[in-house]
Amino acid sequence: MYIIAEAIDFCNSDTNTECIRDYIYAIKEFKGALGAYHFDEHGDVVGVIPSRASIQDRKIVVE
Repeated sequence: MYIIAEAIDFCNSDTNTECIRDYIYAIKEFKGALGAYHFDEHGDVVGVIPSRASIQDRKIVVE
């Protein structure tokens, strides 16, 4: 969410999708709650391993 807000501010528009895309792709390292990451030329996240977890019987279970 923060990245999109930064891109919209930078582009001074929420409809200039090319500017927003270029801004996001140009990020070298974004430090967020999941750690440091960036986006590749296809828009995929690099540097964060997707995971899903839940709590079962008071224990964290990674799915």
